[in-house]
Amino acid sequence: MSLTGDMPAAARRSTFLRWGMLGMLIVLGVPVCFPAPTSRMTAFVVAAFDDDCEDLLVREIQKADREILVAVYIISRPRVVDALVHAAGRGVKIHLKYDAGESSFKRMRSALRRLRSKGVMCSGIRVHGRALMHHKFVVIDGLRVLTGSFNFTYTAARKNYENLVLIESPMLARVFSEEFESQLAVTQLLVANTPAQFDSAANTLKRVIDNGTRNAPLFYNYGTALLMSEHPQAALN
Repeated sequence: MSLTGDMPAAARRSTFLRWGMLGMLIVLGVPVCFPAPTSRMTAFVVAAFDDDCEDLLVREIQKADREILVAVYIISRPRVVDALVHAAGRGVKIHLKYDAGESSFKRMRSALRRLRSKGVMCSGIRVHGRALMHHKFVVIDGLRVLTGSFNFTYTAARKNYENLVLIESPMLARVFSEEFESQLAVTQLLVANTPAQFDSAANTLKRVIDNGTRNAPLFYNYGTALLMSEHPQAALN
């Protein structure tokens, strides 16, 4: 069967020309590069806009079984806070990271107090070398990612044009989880009661130093001894 028989004349000429040039290059010994195959990832995707962003976010929080990682510039929206509180009440482990500079905002302080009172870990991030911790993403159960322009505020939920995308992909969730872990809090509270825990705490401390947070107070409880270091480097020597 001819590969070009059903093509228009112009298309046949173009095909012959391309293959002819390729053959000439090979005969002359000119290296020819072919595009490398790309790895493909199948993902289930849902896009929400404007008022629907909050509905999608809350629905996915309600479906969480094990863990929720939240990286968001600011959170003050009661409906989102309620969803996180209820998830924590179901035993879901939740860690929230936010821009430390926004904690002076009254509604933000109120949201953080409520979340912490229900066992949600809340960490303020002060970025070194960049202006803001401006992420807006949520990783749920290591399986799903929500990300977009949507901040967790009244203005974003009811006044702005916003977008939020749900991507169900363990591979992508792992990438976002790694980014989440790279965002280190302003203050690290590290408790070690065994040699193994102490080694783990020391590794975390080294990460703090490597990322430029040199003046964050670090607390160590090793057995009955409590060490507080205002200068983390001294604790490693």
